[in-house]
Amino acid sequence: MKPRTKLQQTVYSLSQNLPEITPKQEAWAFKNCLDHIGYRSKTGITCLDCGTKFDGGPRIKTAKCPNCKIKLKVVATRKKKLDQRRISVVIVDVVEEFQLVRFFEIYSYHRSGYIAKRFIWEVCQQWFAPNEKLTIVARTCSFGNLGFSGDLEVRQNHSSYYSSNKYDLYADAIIPGGKCLPIYVRNGFTEKIGCVYPYSLFTKLLRDSKLETLLKSGQLHLASGKLGNHDGRIHRYWDS
Repeated sequence: MKPRTKLQQTVYSLSQNLPEITPKQEAWAFKNCLDHIGYRSKTGITCLDCGTKFDGGPRIKTAKCPNCKIKLKVVATRKKKLDQRRISVVIVDVVEEFQLVRFFEIYSYHRSGYIAKRFIWEVCQQWFAPNEKLTIVARTCSFGNLGFSGDLEVRQNHSSYYSSNKYDLYADAIIPGGKCLPIYVRNGFTEKIGCVYPYSLFTKLLRDSKLETLLKSGQLHLASGKLGNHDGRIHRYWDS
């Protein structure tokens, strides 16, 4: 929809001038957020990343590709193709007074004997104002399969008892090298945390002392659980 309020107009204007994801960031996302598979057949193991075929034992479960040097999970199969899709890669940045979270969707298409084809595009932006008010800039999203289409535009940010916010997206990983406002860094924010909803992370980080303690002590797995479905359990056993 068209930006209506002054805040929406400011955010949308800033959104139009954001830099593209860099090749270094793309490479990190492809390496750390996709599965790296080697298909094993009677004639050897084929790396689905670069297409190289090499010898391997009949029982090994992992192998290192001699060409691209990537560690592969070896799968015995007659299949020749593999498609992957991830909506999980996040860049954290600071633009003027806003804390920005950018979500990217990855597609990869693999075929035995060929170099994999990979694509990445931005699907959603979460803009946190200093007063914690959230503005969403995103592509149209359907609830069914989280398929994105259309242009990046200002979207409604709403949820109810019966329906969650479809733009409150899950993040498997945060790409290193981003920027974060000092107030979040002070309370323990780290790019090493993964498997979280960034919206929950940034809203609770300023008011949840237990979450702050877990992050600062390096208990990232427990911090992710507290932001997820294990908040009550962590609270119950906190004293122990």
